[in-house]
Amino acid sequence: MNNFATFLASWILCLILTSHASGVRAQDSWLDRARSSAESGVDDLAIWLDGYFGDAQYEADTLAKSYVRVIQESVWFDRDDLDYEAKLRGTLYLPRINERFSLLVGEDSEQQQEDRSFSPSRQDNSVGAQWRLLQRQQASFDLTAQWKDSGVRPGVRFHLRTPLNRQTSVGFYQKLYYGKYGWESTSDLLLDRRISSTRLVRWRSSVDSVLDSDEISWRTVLQSRYVPHGGSGGSGRQWFMGMSGENSGGFDDISKDVGVTLRGPLVSDYLWFEVEPKYTWDADLCGCNVASLKLSFELLLFDPS
Repeated sequence: MNNFATFLASWILCLILTSHASGVRAQDSWLDRARSSAESGVDDLAIWLDGYFGDAQYEADTLAKSYVRVIQESVWFDRDDLDYEAKLRGTLYLPRINERFSLLVGEDSEQQQEDRSFSPSRQDNSVGAQWRLLQRQQASFDLTAQWKDSGVRPGVRFHLRTPLNRQTSVGFYQKLYYGKYGWESTSDLLLDRRISSTRLVRWRSSVDSVLDSDEISWRTVLQSRYVPHGGSGGSGRQWFMGMSGENSGGFDDISKDVGVTLRGPLVSDYLWFEVEPKYTWDADLCGCNVASLKLSFELLLFDPS
């Protein structure tokens, strides 16, 4: 009952905010400005879609300036469980201190717990700092330090994105940091194929591991992303199907899922709404089949300059 009351109150609050701001419209929103640059090739389209769908690892390439996402997420599971979570994520640049220095809020990892209602723990929002050692048009290399698990966790992060031709591009993300169980690694490889100026197909594969342990977790997913012309006036769609698992188990030990994400701005490019129905076979932790529905409101605050 407490979860339901929290869920209902948070949604009423978001609806009030939406109603209050319904008449507000930015004359030159981030969506409208960034969309015009996505026409030239696959790399620009992929970057714009990452910003539109709020990709944690790659959205900073799109927004460029300081930004913070305030996300209120509710997930209903068919076994009558309701999971509620509020998250913060963003990057705050501090040019007056140093152009290479920035503050980090929240996680930049795309790790996905397929059935979070079965998990006894919740990932806390973290804060940290980033020092950019290398910045090129297609690559960056950073030193990071985040306050997490009651301690400072140092690490390094490398990001590369480059077009292979006009229709295909490849991206790579590598993060190495000292976590709760020692040195941990996150690797992410993606391949994008531009179908049209509004549609992109992506194959993505991620591996997370603890270096002092043989335990690894992995996920691979195929996505079809679409946003109509003039993204600020329509909603985007993302169909996906994927598999995930730990170590090298058999097919029955692998989690399989299929679903669709419907996402769009409610008020200019500041207040967003997202619906994601999904069905998972052999879900992690419980080994059962799970249907879920995720509903989320998101407030995007950023430096418009």
